[in-house]
Amino acid sequence: MSALDFNFAMYPPSMIATGSVGAAICGLQLDDGETSFSGDSLTEHLAKITSTDVDCLKACQEQIESVLVSSLRQTRQQATGSNSKSVNELDQASTPTDVQDINLGETRYNKEKLLQGQGIDEPLSEIGFKQADAVGRFLSNVRFTHVFSSDLIRAKQTACAIMENNKISEDIKIIYDRRLRERKYGDAEGRPLSELKVMAKKAGDQCPSYTPPGGETLEQVRARAKDFFEYLCRLVLEESSAKEQSELGASGMGGVTSADLGPFVNHNKEPRELGESRDVTVHASVLLVSHGAYMRNWIKYLVEDLQFTFPPELKKSRELPVSPNTGISHFIVTVSSATPRKPEIQCVCINLHSHLSDINADTSHYQV
Repeated sequence: MSALDFNFAMYPPSMIATGSVGAAICGLQLDDGETSFSGDSLTEHLAKITSTDVDCLKACQEQIESVLVSSLRQTRQQATGSNSKSVNELDQASTPTDVQDINLGETRYNKEKLLQGQGIDEPLSEIGFKQADAVGRFLSNVRFTHVFSSDLIRAKQTACAIMENNKISEDIKIIYDRRLRERKYGDAEGRPLSELKVMAKKAGDQCPSYTPPGGETLEQVRARAKDFFEYLCRLVLEESSAKEQSELGASGMGGVTSADLGPFVNHNKEPRELGESRDVTVHASVLLVSHGAYMRNWIKYLVEDLQFTFPPELKKSRELPVSPNTGISHFIVTVSSATPRKPEIQCVCINLHSHLSDINADTSHYQV
């Protein structure tokens, strides 16, 4: 399955096997008109038998069904002598890039629900270091070609912990970039979040749209996010072009294959396919370590400016909550040299935090 779609490398083999059984049974029932099991009830039954998370299993099964439909369609096209040259040329002209955006670990200010922004450069707490170590172990078998982090100390410590746990990303330098900093809260920094809400109410506004004196507007945060994302797209295109003239790829290595992406579990349904044919190699695998409010504004930029569409079950989350500490948002970004400012974006997951299941920390509150 991984040879057909590299996203299957993110599922454990047992889940792929269970999903295949579910897809086969659903297909047989459609053919025979049998309705002893509906799609959802069958998936729930299989999840219970195999002690598998039902949402993960559903996503895996739907991905299998999608690949089968695509394969059958391609077979029919070949049988009728259809010409797939234009599709192949489109694949060659684009650069699939794996992007994982990680929120940093907890600080004392997070625990006490105090605003940090940019003016409070607080290090990670004991729990924060445990969270950073946990996400590092979770991503230990993911081969990164580029690592970027906010230059604030709490983000630096999280990025270093992730890379110290990584087993296969060699000689990767962490690049610290001010554009990945948290939103600036001005006079509200160091104060409780409840005070920010009072300030907003007095000004006839509400959070998060309210801008405290000396703080950044949401438009300014989005402009930073846009500037960095466009820079990242240009970087990948330039390195992809250089790769065509050399046997080595970005950062002195070949393309990143499905085997290099590690056992990443997809907790959300895959959105629409990006094309009839999908390369099993991504040109770059990028790790971004940033901050909760910044990440929310970055994702809103993807949605509102680039017309990115969430998977169906995430549409209700258009106004995304801030990520929990070390929450992972994972995207596949395909940049075309013809339209570099209009990349195709595929969501793997939003705010994944299953790696924190054994960490004694409350991540339900508003993190900034």
